[in-house]
Amino acid sequence: MSDTEKLMQWIKEGEHEELDFKLTVKSAEKIARNMVAFANRNGGTILIGISDFGEIAGVDPEQEKYVTDRAASEFCVPPLKPRYSVYRSGGLRVLAAYIPKSKTGGHRSIDREGNARFWIRQGDECVSDEERLAAMEAVESKNDPIPIFSEKNKGLIQYLNIHHTITVGQYMQMMDIPFALAKKSLDRLYHAGILQRHGEKGKRNYTLNT
Repeated sequence: MSDTEKLMQWIKEGEHEELDFKLTVKSAEKIARNMVAFANRNGGTILIGISDFGEIAGVDPEQEKYVTDRAASEFCVPPLKPRYSVYRSGGLRVLAAYIPKSKTGGHRSIDREGNARFWIRQGDECVSDEERLAAMEAVESKNDPIPIFSEKNKGLIQYLNIHHTITVGQYMQMMDIPFALAKKSLDRLYHAGILQRHGEKGKRNYTLNT
């Protein structure tokens, strides 16, 4: 398989629990969150030089590796040791940073003030302790999913008519609701026959059932 074919395979998969796209790494502090989130689950790959829309933009691999290595050593506790590969397509280079699964599952990212936060990967999102707690509280308080026939879900239908697919993380942000509640709501729409569900657990996306 050529480098271009491998990149296109990743792009076709889209972002999920073990894959993330970055146009470039501007902040060692911020990329550290993604790194520990992968490490605290099953590990994963960060493709640097790919836009959120799946476009190959290319980067200077050495520059990106410098910032990522700094994030791994200075902003991840315990430090991480990513592995790298460079892929070439049409004269452009993409850096793949492989983050191994943590043996302890207890990695945290450090911000510039020295505060440590625990992150994990859920779907295509990095979720902090605070967000996970909010989601747990939503479940414990027996929050009902968004009704199938509601004004809110008209916005979802309009979104899918334009973008064709949505992930739980994207729906969570759209509706400003916890991850668990977003997943429950989409799954209700799926069981009602309004949506189709694609992919495996942790890598799912939803489309209109046409």
